Amino acid sequence: MARWQLVLSVALLKTLVSCSCLAEATKSSLPLIDPGTTIDSQKNVSGGSQLVLLAKPRVAAGDVDSASAKVKKYAAMFCMAIVAEVQKNESGEYIIKSVAVGNCVTGDDGWTVVSADSHKDVGVDLDFFARQVLSRSEASLRKTRIVASSDTYRIFDADAVVKSGTDHQHMKIRHFVWVNRKSGKLAMIQWLLRDSVGSKLQLVENVVHALPSGYVEDRVFSVKSEEFTLGFPSEKALAIAKLPTGRQLQVSEKLKKLASADSYSEETQLQLIDELNRAIQQARN
Repeated sequence: MARWQLVLSVALLKTLVSCSCLAEATKSSLPLIDPGTTIDSQKNVSGGSQLVLLAKPRVAAGDVDSASAKVKKYAAMFCMAIVAEVQKNESGEYIIKSVAVGNCVTGDDGWTVVSADSHKDVGVDLDFFARQVLSRSEASLRKTRIVASSDTYRIFDADAVVKSGTDHQHMKIRHFVWVNRKSGKLAMIQWLLRDSVGSKLQLVENVVHALPSGYVEDRVFSVKSEEFTLGFPSEKALAIAKLPTGRQLQVSEKLKKLASADSYSEETQLQLIDELNRAIQQARN
């Protein structure tokens, strides 16, 4: 039932979003979540934001035995969180004020967002290697680029290394996060993109993945033994094995083109929403 409720929510996407311009410029980066922000076991976020996604990593695919216990430990140390601040406007409709991304550590009753520079300020003590891992992750998160936005949604790209066949490749995970104007509930669609000829982006799969808000992802990392030198991993040594399946929506040729656009005008944003709705209707039928 939950899946079909999600599909119904997505099917209403076009009537619940607009392309109102925001002060937040397209192609800017998402802000990082404030260190010290907590997410409890019931997925409540301190400070009033809502949880969109929490990715809990673990090393469990590929050449697992080639990774040392130390590599496995630090690869699984930090969860990635996406949160959104939702509020009502003067008309009583819900809008997205901001979307932010960050790293967090697991505690007794949930998770605490941390940064490499101020981890001790929020009561988290990290050793040298953990700080190095966290610093690299923060540098990557700071590159998360907004490609389109309105008062009810954000579309943004996050860089990632993802398993493709037997290879580990640099890709982008595109996220479409939106709020239902009437209920204030959030939802998200994700899809994978890779660079192709002429620096254009190409859709990797023939599906996009619809996820409910507050989704807790079992993020499995794949290990590639050739990417280790004297036990030290390269940037391609670990890769996300796959996106969370969610509700898979088949992609038309038009949606494939729109989903892989480098940027969007107001017109192409609406076209993208139209095509996503068609994909949802086909899934329902």
